[in-house]
Amino acid sequence: MKKNITINLFGALYNIDEDAYELLVRYQEDMKRYFAKQEDGEEIADDIEHRVAELMAELKASGVEAVTIEHIEAIIRRIGSPEQLDGTEEDSDALPQTEEPRKKLYRNPDDKKIAGVLSGLAAYFGVDTMALRILAILLVFVTQGVCLLIYLFCWLIIPEAKTPEDKLLMRGKPVNMENLREEILNGAGKVEDFVRSPQTVSKARGCLTTIMDLFAGLFKFILYICLGSIAVALLIALLAVVFGVGVALYASVAGFGSLFWGNTDAVMLQTLDHLPLMASFGFWVSAFCLLVLLAIPVYIFVQWLGHFWGKGSIIASNKRTTLFIVWLVALVLFGIFTTTTSITVAKIYRENQIKAYSINGFYAPEWEYNYLKQNDWNVLVHKNCSDDYIDWGHYYSNGSQRYLHGRNVDGLMEYQLEKKETVEPGLYRLEAVGRADGIGAYIYVQQGTSVYKQEIPPCGNDQGNIWLDAQERIAAGGLSVADSIRYHEISQRHDGKGYGWSRVVVDSIVVTKPGELRYGISNVPAFTGKPWRGTWLSAADFTLTPIGR
Repeated sequence: MKKNITINLFGALYNIDEDAYELLVRYQEDMKRYFAKQEDGEEIADDIEHRVAELMAELKASGVEAVTIEHIEAIIRRIGSPEQLDGTEEDSDALPQTEEPRKKLYRNPDDKKIAGVLSGLAAYFGVDTMALRILAILLVFVTQGVCLLIYLFCWLIIPEAKTPEDKLLMRGKPVNMENLREEILNGAGKVEDFVRSPQTVSKARGCLTTIMDLFAGLFKFILYICLGSIAVALLIALLAVVFGVGVALYASVAGFGSLFWGNTDAVMLQTLDHLPLMASFGFWVSAFCLLVLLAIPVYIFVQWLGHFWGKGSIIASNKRTTLFIVWLVALVLFGIFTTTTSITVAKIYRENQIKAYSINGFYAPEWEYNYLKQNDWNVLVHKNCSDDYIDWGHYYSNGSQRYLHGRNVDGLMEYQLEKKETVEPGLYRLEAVGRADGIGAYIYVQQGTSVYKQEIPPCGNDQGNIWLDAQERIAAGGLSVADSIRYHEISQRHDGKGYGWSRVVVDSIVVTKPGELRYGISNVPAFTGKPWRGTWLSAADFTLTPIGR
């Protein structure tokens, strides 16, 4: 049973077989394509279309209720081919065709197991499809899956033979009305019918075909699982990036590390709570633009996948242009609002950070501020120094110890940190370890106007009396296992040179009445009474011990 459709041709309705309609459309398109290159080509094509309408009207007047493909063939013969109308067609009997039409490589949709790649290659090279498929399966195992990647790449770059013209060119047949008619009526057929003879059909081939079908089904299943996983991963990545960039927008510059390195940043939370209206607006605009920037490529990719699988149509050119313009606008707005909002957030964050992490008006980085406060250190002077107050690593016994540290930056630095301890009347001793690369650095103790101090030996970054003591004890021998391990570790620091650490003792500290005793490290000439001649100093392990009353 054939399906009939009704067409409107210059105001007249005609019932026509589906096959006949397909052939008529191909004929008209062939005419338009042929005469499009000529002057007044559109008028010629329109005249031909009017002529077709007149001949179909004659058929209708003669009592033909439904136009068949035989009627359309008769109309085409009466009107002629484009070459005949143009007077360029040569007599085929006088001049036989000597040149075969050039083949084109297509994926064959009429004989495919997965995408028709191998069937198309078989048609192009004139080889047996089954043999090519068996070879491909063997290569998958031999190349450890590389052949699958090549197949996917060919799937992407080789077009599918969708039209009758494509299928004829795929098989190397001339594109003429006779072949088009045959193609429309019978379809492209199997490539195997083109490249093999009936004598090759056997039960073994049927078995191999079944195996091929199973392999193709398994491959499709794995492929769809992989593509589905990729789509889900892209969606999750899209949401993660939107969230991550949105958070990072506020965590720019100084705030970034504190948000992502584990601790809740109270300063950042305070900044967000009191963010100006324009900065908040800029954040939401940036977040929306980022969503657009990511969503448009994902949408295009999904549409392309749908078209690639034959489940949807390609995006129209005007729609592509609109999407591209929207994407560019979103990119510009994202750049503008992200930059301005980040600068605003960073500025406010820095102001709040300085307020929150200052000691006596001296700003300290958060982790150094926390260390100083936890150990009750107070900053008295910090001038011409680097931003840090603390260092760690170059310690006399191991690399994990944190210690007070100051470095010159602009001119001669002035560095003084101290802590307080409540004491009773009596005699006290302060012990500490320190190092410096010049004279003028002191460990001190102060009560009221009384100041006790002891200079740190300027050994630089080598030796020091702690290192020398370890060397002497090792040389003397008689150490316990624990002491031997400890002193050997000290003596081997810095490739056996030590790190310049010395034990500093401030002794005979007299406290006459209960109160606070202040002690620490200083290189401030006005306090120590001696000029500073170094570039850095360090101190640690402060211990205040009562030694009598």
